[in-house]
Amino acid sequence: MTNRIGIVIDFQIYFYLFEPIINRLINNKASITIYCPEKYFDFCLKLFDNSKYIELKSLDAVKDKHRIRFVLHRILMLLLTRDDFSFQWKKKRYETTKKYSGIQGLLLRFSRYFPHVSNAKINRVLKSIVGFCFRNPFENDVILVGSLNASSHLLCANGITVYTVMESWDHSVKDPNGYVSDCVFCWNKSLATDWILKQYDQNVVPFFPLKLRYALTEVREQRVTAVSNNKLVKRIVYAIGSTDRFSTPTFCKFERQIIKDLAEFTKQVGFEFYLKPRPNGYDGEFDYLKNEYPHVQIGKLKNTNATQAADYFYSDDDNKLRFENVIDAFLVVNSITTFGVDSCVAGIPVLQLDLRKAKGYELAPLVQNNYHLDKYLLQSDNVVRVEGETLLDYLLRWEMKDLLCAASKYSYEIEQQFVPQYSLEDAVQTLCEAVRREC
Repeated sequence: MTNRIGIVIDFQIYFYLFEPIINRLINNKASITIYCPEKYFDFCLKLFDNSKYIELKSLDAVKDKHRIRFVLHRILMLLLTRDDFSFQWKKKRYETTKKYSGIQGLLLRFSRYFPHVSNAKINRVLKSIVGFCFRNPFENDVILVGSLNASSHLLCANGITVYTVMESWDHSVKDPNGYVSDCVFCWNKSLATDWILKQYDQNVVPFFPLKLRYALTEVREQRVTAVSNNKLVKRIVYAIGSTDRFSTPTFCKFERQIIKDLAEFTKQVGFEFYLKPRPNGYDGEFDYLKNEYPHVQIGKLKNTNATQAADYFYSDDDNKLRFENVIDAFLVVNSITTFGVDSCVAGIPVLQLDLRKAKGYELAPLVQNNYHLDKYLLQSDNVVRVEGETLLDYLLRWEMKDLLCAASKYSYEIEQQFVPQYSLEDAVQTLCEAVRREC
């Protein structure tokens, strides 16, 4: 085996996660092997300026050699995981929000009656069975990988030291990882605790929310400037979390009702209404709104050719465009997206909606009862809880200054949860030093 550090990247979104880590390793003159799909080779070389410290290997080729273990891993996970592993997992097993066809659908239905493994043991059982007589398929003893990756069957092999880096805040509570991590780097202490309680890895440390780094730095500074210079405009922003391309029909129907109510509300109060689409949506998905609501603006999309939900990349320049109409907005309205957290840590007021008891939103519990949403976004006293009436009627009863006050207080609360205890530079350096000691 080589003393090079291996990094496994299944989808393009993980390049943004690992970009500061790889750049720091390059600055430290560490040799790196990146395993990724061959279609990303040119992109990767350009992103890291053809660094001599980077060697590219085909992840496709590695997976092709171990296709049987992938199938075994997938079947065992579907059969053995308990219903109560997570709210999301139970919805999947019972096809509450989406129907599955073919072999996957048959396995999900059969799994309802199959003996299950305890939540505390599921990842270790999968590693033991899938990893039986399985030698390290990589050329590296030390592997870095993002959370909720698509290579968990490979990470069950023997002879690998696995470091998992949290990509998104909900990844610890959706599905079993399907492998055992030697060390996990989470966004903060609370999410590290969630990881231990759900995934049962024991060496879990608070790190830095890499996904939020642009909001924590650039956007935050620009927001302060906009407020100081009295440059805010009468604009309300809604970050869309669903798209017909990848989301369940339940989720899409739920969000389109929110968008309709917000479009009518902003029309009546004389505000611009800016929709920030999901990054991997498609052009024209929400153009139908413009016929009835000319004041609606729809953000531009960059990743309309994505074939998988995580198959996109935002550079800092892309993030600049993504926040262009948000920095000087009056407030952001959020229902379920991470963008609400982005906005909070950037100092932008966020009006967080809880629609689980709202009139006309009977689908809301299927979406908003997800563990991470309920625990981190919906517990504040400053959440907009609509009960027994429509969202539109509720909002029209409030003065805009009162909505702004609630949004500002809420944003500050969430900011305190997610602002990291370490600087980006210190956190990345600590991770790199820990990984290099293993090589």
